[in-house]
Amino acid sequence: EDMCMLLSQNNIKYVGVGKNIREVSKTYILEKGGIKVGIYACAEHEFSIAEEDKAGANPFDPLESPDHIADLKKQCNYVIVLYHGGKELYQYPSPDLQKVCRKLVEKGADLILTQHSHCIGAMEIYLGKRIIYGQGNFLYAIDNDNDCWNSGLLIGIEADKHDLRIEFYPVVRAANGIQIAKEEEKKHILEDFSKRSEEIKNHKMVIEKYNAFADEMLIGYESAMLGNIGKSFLFCALNKISGYRLISKIFSGKSLVALYNALTCEAHYDLFVTGIKKRIG
Repeated sequence: EDMCMLLSQNNIKYVGVGKNIREVSKTYILEKGGIKVGIYACAEHEFSIAEEDKAGANPFDPLESPDHIADLKKQCNYVIVLYHGGKELYQYPSPDLQKVCRKLVEKGADLILTQHSHCIGAMEIYLGKRIIYGQGNFLYAIDNDNDCWNSGLLIGIEADKHDLRIEFYPVVRAANGIQIAKEEEKKHILEDFSKRSEEIKNHKMVIEKYNAFADEMLIGYESAMLGNIGKSFLFCALNKISGYRLISKIFSGKSLVALYNALTCEAHYDLFVTGIKKRIG
């Protein structure tokens, strides 16, 4: 809420945030040279999401967000969607993220830019519109040893009545912030980006890569589900000695099926999340 006030006081336009859930879905229309470009921003449900009486970001809602985009398209020549989604350090779209972005294109989005993965991902052209799965980092203070963490894509956009054109400007992390990538770095970044963009044309490959990534991440999620027990020195030591099989024995059989059901069945998931939210306060 303070941030929104500060932006307004300095006459800086913003989109995708607000002081409550009713304000955050407001869009912004940039008009220049007779061309109107609408901008819509939304985010996956993390800690920053706005609520009835809480400031924050505009949550992606599969029932509401597509309608927001369709309504915005009626007012504009082009619509750009900023979608904060995708798993950290994963350079490909998940099948679900791909499904969501494609639906937003069908509803009127001309360009979709996703963030949150903190790494440059891939590009898909769907129904003639571009979806960029991951722009990488820009100014970000947290360090990470992974090379992909230290680069990003600035995207130049040019629009007229006939087309929306884009151009990529790779940037890399520097000691005092960021800098435009040097020619060799630029070539390497764009070649890898192009390679992944070709790979995701194969839907089977998208699924296989995501399944393999899910296998890598599962132990971490299971440990988090154990709460303080999963963080204890004794448990961590025993789990490591067992080759991480201890945790897989805890979450197995009927207990694993019950957990799966709680996370996938809408009625159970809603109750589960509401109960946790109430306990967090």
